[in-house]
Amino acid sequence: MKSLRTLALAAGLLALTTAPTAWSQQSWPTRPVKVLVGFAPGGGGDILTRAFSAELEKSLGQPFVVENRPGANGTIAIDATAKSAPDGYTMVLVISANIIDVLVRKDMPFDLMRDIAPISLIVTNPLVLAVNPNFPAKSFKEFLEIAKSKPGTINIGTPGNGSTNELLQELINYRAGVKTNQVAYKGGAPSQTAVLTNEVDGAWVSPTQSMPLLNAGKMRPLAISTAQRLPLLPNLPSVSETLPGVAADVWFGYGMRSGTPPAIVNRLNAEITRINKTPEMTDRINKLGAIQLFTTPAEFGAFIKAEIDKWGELLKKVPIKFE
Repeated sequence: MKSLRTLALAAGLLALTTAPTAWSQQSWPTRPVKVLVGFAPGGGGDILTRAFSAELEKSLGQPFVVENRPGANGTIAIDATAKSAPDGYTMVLVISANIIDVLVRKDMPFDLMRDIAPISLIVTNPLVLAVNPNFPAKSFKEFLEIAKSKPGTINIGTPGNGSTNELLQELINYRAGVKTNQVAYKGGAPSQTAVLTNEVDGAWVSPTQSMPLLNAGKMRPLAISTAQRLPLLPNLPSVSETLPGVAADVWFGYGMRSGTPPAIVNRLNAEITRINKTPEMTDRINKLGAIQLFTTPAEFGAFIKAEIDKWGELLKKVPIKFE
């Protein structure tokens, strides 16, 4: 009889210690969720994140509050997430530039693969080389001719040191035998503004944020970064048409602190995938010139590993230095 009472007491204690964890996962979220964006407001990732956050709030019943933490090419936001509690209340925008940072920065305060749990990819975005209307080049070929004849005189804005945008321009410089100056800003929106104000000659910009300005003639598009032309800009040639094999794009996804309960990560993945497949979001993303992506958390993790391997191999071959 005593042993039965002991077993019953032990079972009761076990239930008390495990019940809160199970309950918290089942009822999540019970308070606002922070969504960190490592760039200034108005950029492509910021625009997409605000759209997804509004829909997540509707479906999950709690505010998804976007917080911009610009600087260090997005790593400030990643670092804040890596140091947050693994409770499902801090999400972060993960982008292709974070992969480059992992490879070129020796002082990284976090390990991307170890500290961030992948949730889902959402879109991939080509880049457009857009110049101020006063810039003399009317085509990508003319752009390269000016860069070759006047080395170091063309200034190109980037969202930050080590960004995909900067890497792409450095690859172009290497392959074409030209020199341009890369000027780092704290996000895509500030670098685009610098083109509009003629502070720099051009920038590789995201159609997500730039289509209205391109259509209005406020910036002149010269080339698209992907190997194929963009249906939204069918007459805009790709870089690879002039420099075969040179191509890049910017992808966006979401992550959380490693150790977050899988039930929360999987629920977010399901909701993000559902939202991404709605006709309204599909239409919105297509109009922004982006391409939708759908992955499981495991697939996104494998994708990040493959990106690290791909760019790491490339950076071994191409002499690029990031300051």
